[in-house]
Amino acid sequence: LTALQIALTDAWRGRGIGTTHVTGRAAGGFAAGYGQGALSDIQALELACRVSEMFSSGRTAGNVVRLKGDALDEFIRQLALPLYFTADGREHGRYFSCASADLQGILQAAQTNDIEADVEPMTVAAHSPIMDAYREEFTKQFRSDVSLTRRVPGFSSVSAGLHPEGPLTPDYWWNAIREP
Repeated sequence: LTALQIALTDAWRGRGIGTTHVTGRAAGGFAAGYGQGALSDIQALELACRVSEMFSSGRTAGNVVRLKGDALDEFIRQLALPLYFTADGREHGRYFSCASADLQGILQAAQTNDIEADVEPMTVAAHSPIMDAYREEFTKQFRSDVSLTRRVPGFSSVSAGLHPEGPLTPDYWWNAIREP
């Protein structure tokens, strides 16, 4: 996805369509970083690949589970294990992040209470507190030679305003992924 976004940015520039502001959410933030000149194309792709490897390496701290049932609200209230709401799939159920250590307990409790439960093919929703286990590893992905100053103003999906002046630090990039 990041490669496609970078290619589109270059295609637009090649046709004389310039950028006055950029914004990006999660991995799209790396392409936005490229679009505003904070990252080279190689740097943006390297970061996207490293983050993808980090979250798909099997070393996950969490899972996403889909729950569906007539008594789902009551089930969630009575569940003694933490769930973090991720999305409402309407007729398909609701999606929640949970710690890997709690997954089996949640699935067993769901079965006991006639709640349909499936583990989804993803590790953890980015806004879940479970992501905090990845922070140090994520911020280490920024090499000292990565230029974090930008030429084009950016609109922050974290603050819902223009990026603050100054360099975009590893903590900025973490918050762009972590906070919806």
